[in-house]
Amino acid sequence: MIDQLEDSEFVELTRRDPSVAVAEFLDGLGGRVFAGGSELGPWAVPKVAEIVGIAYSIGGAVTTHAEAVYYLLHWDRDVETLMPLRGPLTANELRASRSFTKGAST
Repeated sequence: MIDQLEDSEFVELTRRDPSVAVAEFLDGLGGRVFAGGSELGPWAVPKVAEIVGIAYSIGGAVTTHAEAVYYLLHWDRDVETLMPLRGPLTANELRASRSFTKGAST
């Protein structure tokens, strides 16, 4: 079973700090990007894939990992700019880096 962040974890991780975004890529299944407590539009996935060096095609992302990988990004909402901060990370590494434990509310 793949350890993935739940939607509520994405919301919590990105709601705390409006300058933080989190991207998730699943091996061959595409990805999603959250910032400001909600999922960003479809433009964000290929943009993040490009800046972190993942080969992305319509319908999926090609990664070198057989699990979900995460990237922590700086999000500038005013100009819709994303810049990589950390990654690739596993779900547990991301939770630890943001002092967030699955199932706990802060």
